[in-house]
Amino acid sequence: MKKLSCLLTLSLCLTLTAACGSASSDQSAPTGDPGQSPTVAVSAPPAGEVTPYTGATFGLSRSAMAEAMSNTFSSSDLPNAFENDPDISELPDAENGDLVAYSYSICPGASCILYEAKDSGELTQVFLTGDSSQLSESDAKVFGSYLAVVTSGFSSSEEIASLDESLDIANAAFTDGTMNFFNGESASFSYIVTGGLAMLTVLPPL
Repeated sequence: MKKLSCLLTLSLCLTLTAACGSASSDQSAPTGDPGQSPTVAVSAPPAGEVTPYTGATFGLSRSAMAEAMSNTFSSSDLPNAFENDPDISELPDAENGDLVAYSYSICPGASCILYEAKDSGELTQVFLTGDSSQLSESDAKVFGSYLAVVTSGFSSSEEIASLDESLDIANAAFTDGTMNFFNGESASFSYIVTGGLAMLTVLPPL
């Protein structure tokens, strides 16, 4: 847990400058679709009860991730999605355990959602989504910067080149039908684009 937390904090800070540089390029904002979406159960547990989460987590809390992201973007020229209160949705799941989704608006048409296990508060998934039909050119660049910061934050310096090559976000951008994947030491990634909607999903390693 401590190792990933330190890696995230360090990587987020170190990659922000590079992300800002890439955001000023002429590329469109990339889009992707989650390789795995949280499952909402058909039946929910009795009111007041919490079904323990049985899936993998990142070993750090959702709030710690949000704080690290906020600290990173507060010292940049990019909008800090994490300085505002998120929209919160509970996702009861009688089979896999209850989740809570915290949705942070990055800009019109783009958001970052952090999922936590309701029983422990631990981070289970990071999901970024951008809708090309709603993103202005400048907002698309902001979205691209967020993608760069998040992917770098969950990868080591040794695997970042392979991750970039596998996800190919810069070249794929909003190309419909894109389905790129990478499994790293600290996280697994999917970048999917469908119908103009780009989605990056970051999950614990497979």
